[in-house]
Amino acid sequence: MVKKEISHLLGRDIAYQTLSKASEVSDKTEDVSRSVKALEDALLVAKHQMQDRMHIIQKNTEMSQEFLSNEYAALYNWKSTSRPRVLICGFYGAKNVGDELMLEALLGLLPENKLDITILLSNNYDIDAAEYAPFRVLHYPKYSSDVLAIAHNFDAVIWGGGAMLDDVDYEYRGQYSTMAYILMSITKAVLKCGGQAFVYGVSSNKKLMNNKFLQDLQYVVDNSDYFALRDSNSLESLKKAGINTKKIAIIDDLSIAGIPSGYVSKKRSNDNNVLNVGINLIVSDNGINEATRVLKKIADVFEKPINIIMIPFYNYKDHDQKLINDLIRDVKIKGVKITMVNQPNTMRELLDIYDKLDYIFTMRYHASLIAALTHNNVIMIDYEDRHSHYHNKNDYIKPKYCKELKVIKYDDLCKDGEFGELGALNESERVNLEDIRKEIATIVNNTVKKIRKVKNAN
Repeated sequence: MVKKEISHLLGRDIAYQTLSKASEVSDKTEDVSRSVKALEDALLVAKHQMQDRMHIIQKNTEMSQEFLSNEYAALYNWKSTSRPRVLICGFYGAKNVGDELMLEALLGLLPENKLDITILLSNNYDIDAAEYAPFRVLHYPKYSSDVLAIAHNFDAVIWGGGAMLDDVDYEYRGQYSTMAYILMSITKAVLKCGGQAFVYGVSSNKKLMNNKFLQDLQYVVDNSDYFALRDSNSLESLKKAGINTKKIAIIDDLSIAGIPSGYVSKKRSNDNNVLNVGINLIVSDNGINEATRVLKKIADVFEKPINIIMIPFYNYKDHDQKLINDLIRDVKIKGVKITMVNQPNTMRELLDIYDKLDYIFTMRYHASLIAALTHNNVIMIDYEDRHSHYHNKNDYIKPKYCKELKVIKYDDLCKDGEFGELGALNESERVNLEDIRKEIATIVNNTVKKIRKVKNAN
């Protein structure tokens, strides 16, 4: 009897302990279940967030399987600031002197402490992007998803001047092969996402005929906070193409604002025993023979001995440097020494070159423009219609900036015609640099005040 009672008591205790353990296990199981459920919910939220992000990246792209370029994916991780994010667009980084001069002048006018500035560079990976420090840089987008990343992460786009209104091959994108298509796509995307656009001093082809380009251009003109051409010739081209130009202004070329305040060109005397003659040519691979004739024709004009100093202006893939070196090697002119200076990268470097020259012969637009504004003995070689942009912009220099500028047609230099007299410029016929600088600064300062932060960076 006692044994039964003890057995009963032991069994009851064991059962109680077993039930207690089971209860503890059940409680822990429920805790684990709750944890698993919470983890599943978190994973579901993360999945939805990832899907939302992928939707942002992929929507409106032509191919949903596109990937963001690495530097564009990084946009979403840039630290947010209270300053508006601004992307400055142009043909920068290709080492075309004119574009670098416009960028230099624009950066000097923008209130850096009030804007978060990024510079869009051409796809020239041979240059050191650190040259553009302290500003961030991006290279031209490769995909439509890259363009969308810009639209979602920048508050404003600025075109910093240049020959950007070009409809040649506009619809041959393959992908994003022309600067005009790239810049137009970026600007349209930013505007459609609520951002802003500011265009300072662009020029166009003599004729614009592509309907898709004209449609996109009209959208950008109509929706920009400020849109300005740099010459009245381009304005006429847009009008003839059917563009409504009521909102379009005219602004002087931005590079002029980069000429130091108070700059006075050095007085040069033609009494030197040997004259230093600077020459800036547009040289192509198939134009070496023409360039040779041009150099010889210029040398024949001077009765005194001369040194020819070649001035490179476009060094993408060592373009000018290579071709000028070929000229120097192959051209032999009795009594004439031909050398080449380093390509200038800033306005100060260009003016330092010009200050050492007795005469300057120029072909490229900015080489001609800055020489006409700062030098007494300048001869512009008119490239005429050999390049689609040169009629509009080069033909504007003489009537606008220097009415006595001597202009010689390139085709005449390639032939055997007479060169003509080389008279010095009358400085009274030249525009007032200080007035132009102040006007450019006023326009830029007044318009950029409108830039606002409209997006929250991711």
